[in-house]
Amino acid sequence: MITTPSSPDHPHYAWGPSASSTWRKCAGAMNYIAEETCKGNILPEEESPFAAEGTKAHDYAERVLTGEIQPDEVPGEFWEHLEGYVSLANDIAADMGEGALVMNEQLVPLFYSPDNAGTLDYGVVSANGSRVSILDLKYGVGVYVPAEDNTQLAIYALSLMADMEKWEGFKFEPDTVVTINIYQPRHREFNGLPEQWSMTYRDLTKLSVDIHRDYIQSVVADSTSRTASTEACRWCQARVICPTRNQNMFEMIPTSVNPLVPTNHVVQSLPDLRTLTDNARVGILKHHKEIIKWLNDVVADSINSIESGKAIEGLKTVDSKRGNRKWDEDLDTRLFRKFK
Repeated sequence: MITTPSSPDHPHYAWGPSASSTWRKCAGAMNYIAEETCKGNILPEEESPFAAEGTKAHDYAERVLTGEIQPDEVPGEFWEHLEGYVSLANDIAADMGEGALVMNEQLVPLFYSPDNAGTLDYGVVSANGSRVSILDLKYGVGVYVPAEDNTQLAIYALSLMADMEKWEGFKFEPDTVVTINIYQPRHREFNGLPEQWSMTYRDLTKLSVDIHRDYIQSVVADSTSRTASTEACRWCQARVICPTRNQNMFEMIPTSVNPLVPTNHVVQSLPDLRTLTDNARVGILKHHKEIIKWLNDVVADSINSIESGKAIEGLKTVDSKRGNRKWDEDLDTRLFRKFK
């Protein structure tokens, strides 16, 4: 049996699985985003070329898996990355045996908020309910996503199983084996095998208690109840304007090597690398990714401001050829410009 979503354009839910690392780690984040959006301080996010590319990849994979198209109908630049994903999906379904329920791009009501739904990339449930396997395609090249302790996919697995238990006569046992797979074929760390996390339904149910608790706390949290962290801030829509994130960003780095910490009202210059203490090196190495992300956000936000008509004294943008430049995937293609 194969099922597909009845409405792939379902409304986005702020507390959905993809934002779970934000609302679980920073209780007030979603309400803060809502407030700042109403004030006009956060504009609706435009779909980047990278997101559009990922959407196409998922669509091609689904259509091949459901038999709507053949592999040779998929553009070669996509199929070279999707072939392994499709093969893995078919292998998982075959391993589950006869009568297994197979789902592609399936809408599932969220276990902690059944009136809202999320889209599961691929799921298979054995006929007797003794095994459940879900597979998630990550088509991006930027951030490598581990499967273990992945809240987003745990939510999809729990939501799928909770929904199926509403079906007449279906029951998962505590020792049902649940396997979460993540396939990220374009990332430099990809070795041809999926990231994998297996547990029992019993263990997954224990995790659901924590997730549900964090969800309830976040829904009612004051917008000022915010905690900055790598996990919470990485994909947060408010990260550019959030004072909690921006105040804490450079506090991670020892003052002695922090160029944005003024000394006697003068912003100090970067030190000679040979003079860095071990403490300074540890601080920088531990948090360099967050700082790079913050700097990228400054550039992107500055371009957004200029292009929306807000002047930044001393800066303007001029079009330039892209050449062989390679930018971080999180940046919009408008960053193939230069400041003058």
